Amino acid sequence: MAKYETVASLREKIKKIQKKVEVTSSDIGENYFGRVGNVTYNLYLGDALEFLKTLEDRSVHFCFTSPPYNCGVRYENYDDNKDWLEYELWMQKVFNEVYRILVDGAKLGIVIPTYVRVNGKRKVLVPIFCRIMESLGFEVYDYITWVKAKSEKELIGIAGRSTAWGSYMLPSSPLSRPVSEIILLFRKPGKFKYVKDNIDITKEEFKASTINVWMVRQTGGYKHPASFPVELVERAVKLYTVKGQMVLDPFAGIGSTMIASLKHGRNFVGSEISPQYVNISLRRIECLNPQR
Repeated sequence: MAKYETVASLREKIKKIQKKVEVTSSDIGENYFGRVGNVTYNLYLGDALEFLKTLEDRSVHFCFTSPPYNCGVRYENYDDNKDWLEYELWMQKVFNEVYRILVDGAKLGIVIPTYVRVNGKRKVLVPIFCRIMESLGFEVYDYITWVKAKSEKELIGIAGRSTAWGSYMLPSSPLSRPVSEIILLFRKPGKFKYVKDNIDITKEEFKASTINVWMVRQTGGYKHPASFPVELVERAVKLYTVKGQMVLDPFAGIGSTMIASLKHGRNFVGSEISPQYVNISLRRIECLNPQR
């Protein structure tokens, strides 16, 4: 929870959400609090780095996020086209705060494509993030390949929507059409503490989630250029945390990490700079609280 919030202001913001007030750019700097069952959420509208600086040391048990890729993706109010040195310095500042906020032994999951295309050339992201995280003190823990379909047949259908295959039917420069992304997993050194009675992952879920390929169908329906499905986060949340713990997403987007966390009895804190995406996130929460 942010250091500067009072009980009175928290109550006012819960009332604001309940009245379904539309979030706009004039609300930049606002926190949106609420409760789903026995767990809470705190979604900040504004800059991720600003928000992270307000969170307490060792207050979060898992971070799952997908930062901007710096490849010119069209976001509502963010320029995804920084100089690469500037981008890396920004990521370093953000994840330095994440390191401070995570408890000992906690995991950090980052969803990224293996590479992006910038000015007609490929830029590999994996070594960039590994270098940054190791410089901050994180240990490289694991990686998972997220395949965006439930079967090979479905994958072919997904790939068929794209014609970015380079030289068609010619060996000069054929290109693979991406149908997967990488979840890089890092660990903050130390012993991870938890209450065994709060473990809720089943044997079947554990066996499926400890294979390093997760076949989870990509879902649409929301206006976001690089979202990931709730099911993807559900697997990670149940594998790396227990009920009642705190999950963080500093680039919350349309709220998939938040929804997955709340559905499974985890508290959530996060930030998002786009009023449009915050609106979508708050509407999605209403599906978890249908009585409102």
